[in-house]
Amino acid sequence: MKPEYENISLKEKENSFNFFRLSEPYFRSYWHFHPEMELTYIMKGEGMRYVGDSIETFGPGDLVLLGKNIPHNWESFQQTSTGVEALVIQFPEKILEQYSEFAYFSSFTQEAKWGLHFKLPGSKALELMEALPGYDNTLRLIKFWELLYELKALDHRKLSSTNFDLQKLYKRESRINSLKNFIDVNICAGINISSAAAHMQMTESYFCRWFKKNTGNTLVQYINKLKVEMVCRELIYTDRNISEIAYDKGFENISHFNRVFKELKQMSPREYRGIIVPQ
Repeated sequence: MKPEYENISLKEKENSFNFFRLSEPYFRSYWHFHPEMELTYIMKGEGMRYVGDSIETFGPGDLVLLGKNIPHNWESFQQTSTGVEALVIQFPEKILEQYSEFAYFSSFTQEAKWGLHFKLPGSKALELMEALPGYDNTLRLIKFWELLYELKALDHRKLSSTNFDLQKLYKRESRINSLKNFIDVNICAGINISSAAAHMQMTESYFCRWFKKNTGNTLVQYINKLKVEMVCRELIYTDRNISEIAYDKGFENISHFNRVFKELKQMSPREYRGIIVPQ
């Protein structure tokens, strides 16, 4: 699916960056990009986070810095009565290039091209972010730079792979969306190259090359990522047996499931549940 361009229009505003609290019934599906960088902190809500070719679950406490023009989307699992909330800062990359002293941030902005996820964000960084509305414009800008300084020192990792190329997305046609819908509907029932290729009216060999070129993954890799993230949600929000969850999400062999899960999460399902949902 081709990402939509979002016009933020900072030039028309008095401030050099946007800061706002987003409160909605749920995070809607909106696969988009913009030339401004973006820092998003999830205060309430859970669902799937898409950044470039990264697919992961998210929940309260999720903090992500996006570089310019990388497609992204936070999508709720379902609409809830309590709604969702997020703090969002959008700013032009050039704001960190105006002075030679800001060379400190150059490597940080380069890394952000692929999206950065912060593990257990420090309290000072979050305090700075949450306090921004209370400052006047000048002090808010100073505190914003201080916030970025704190973030750079935090443990973080890249989200999208370095093979991801935005230009490839512009060439995609509506059939990408058709395939995504097909996978979403049938993922737990079982999808293979033959059924996917037939759905797209392609030969299997051509489909494999086409899919890899457009997603950066093989069909098996892509489906495994989706399945594992579906499992992660169950591990976090239910106390169901791990084997039961794995079978329910389409894994036919538990040893295979454990191997795939560990490859993607660098830990076992049991370890993941213990860390994310401490007893």
